[in-house]
Amino acid sequence: TGVVNTARIDQKKRNVMGPIQGAKRKLVTISNCVVFPESLPAGIDELMMMEKGELKLKPEYVGIDRICCIDVGGHSVDIILFDALSNRVINKKTIESGVLKLVDRMQNRLGKMLELSVPVERSVATKAIETKVYDGHDLTDIIDEVSLPLVQKIMSTVAEVASPRSTDLFLIVGGGAQLVEKPMRSYTDASKVVIPENPDEAIVRGAFKMLETRVQQETIHQHKAVKI
Repeated sequence: TGVVNTARIDQKKRNVMGPIQGAKRKLVTISNCVVFPESLPAGIDELMMMEKGELKLKPEYVGIDRICCIDVGGHSVDIILFDALSNRVINKKTIESGVLKLVDRMQNRLGKMLELSVPVERSVATKAIETKVYDGHDLTDIIDEVSLPLVQKIMSTVAEVASPRSTDLFLIVGGGAQLVEKPMRSYTDASKVVIPENPDEAIVRGAFKMLETRVQQETIHQHKAVKI
């Protein structure tokens, strides 16, 4: 849907392509880069399995048509609605804010709570958000407070992208996945909401599956061409 942002895609490619330098020598040079639609690889990771070099829908997801993937990342939140069988993107939106802004707020909030003249270290705030505890203090209410603006924005955007009735599955991934689990289970049937194990790694796992399939299909085509 919409117009492909080729300038942003080119920028993403430039960010990763080229030599990777180690402490003493060049380790490797990245000469090619493939960019997939936002959040789609996470859906592939959860829904698909590799079978004879092809991606096949897992048996437990047979009959699933529309999937909404919510990727709560550090700098942005990507929300995409797509067709399970064709991977066709039906609708999508991006929120230009993410978990890192919550860390900024938590730094300031903890600093005030501890009566410090400066915010706490970033690593301390990150750990506090992950564990919901700091120095014996339960931080659940504070985390809910600092995350509320982002959570509200995510939920209103989800409502614009995917209807709870016509969407078969809501997949939540990314480092901030746990932040929206509870409101998502209120938004739709709780059985439709899935957070995979290690949700912050789902994009990488799915991208690997998609690349592996692509390489195997190209290899098959090359072999056929040689035979001809």
